Amino acid sequence: MSTPTRTQTTDDRRRATLTTTDNKDDPNPDTETEGTDTGNNGFLYDTDLLADLAEPEPASTTPDLILGRTRPLSAGHLPDPPPNPPRAPAPATTAAGLADYYRAVVAGDPHHDHAEHPDGHGGHPTPPPGALTYTPGTALATYIRAQYPTCRHPGCTIASNRCDLDHIVEFDHHNPHRGGWTIAANLAPYCRTHHNLKTSKLWTTEKLPYDVIHTTDPHGNHYFDPPEL
Repeated sequence: MSTPTRTQTTDDRRRATLTTTDNKDDPNPDTETEGTDTGNNGFLYDTDLLADLAEPEPASTTPDLILGRTRPLSAGHLPDPPPNPPRAPAPATTAAGLADYYRAVVAGDPHHDHAEHPDGHGGHPTPPPGALTYTPGTALATYIRAQYPTCRHPGCTIASNRCDLDHIVEFDHHNPHRGGWTIAANLAPYCRTHHNLKTSKLWTTEKLPYDVIHTTDPHGNHYFDPPEL
């Protein structure tokens, strides 16, 4: 049996180290070749080659590939929390309970705004795509109408697919960045009649936490329209 040279590839050298004793060309199949060892499985092992293969491979000069990071992080470091902490649990678990809760809140302080996002930006630090365009896109319009089946004016039952999509905080056509944005948190379906009442400022509207719409009529009466829970 010939000994493989040092220039052979690793795979070729591995194959060369294992030679069965069933070789029909070997005149002395029961004899061992110098520098080999026979195991119980009938194979001949070239001990020099096995020792050479067991040597550690040289260290790679290729830098490690780190996925999913834009900057190095020290051990145990956690990303900074979002600017707005998670919302606390709702003060009530039913629509009527939410309405009663905010009715008491407003009654205790009737002269201040209670809107969750008075600027109409929904808590976003920068406007999302489409936020500075007056007319909502198809996907956003479909979502709003699916979320609210009817006009959100108190007591109105006109289906939302027959309503306008109105901005809770008015859109500013001269400076869209400053006014209420065209986003889910600042849109609601209003039938044309109640849309015009809101636009004329005869009725005022604000969106409270947990999607409760607070409407005030010209006589100072307060109405609360909670979502369907």
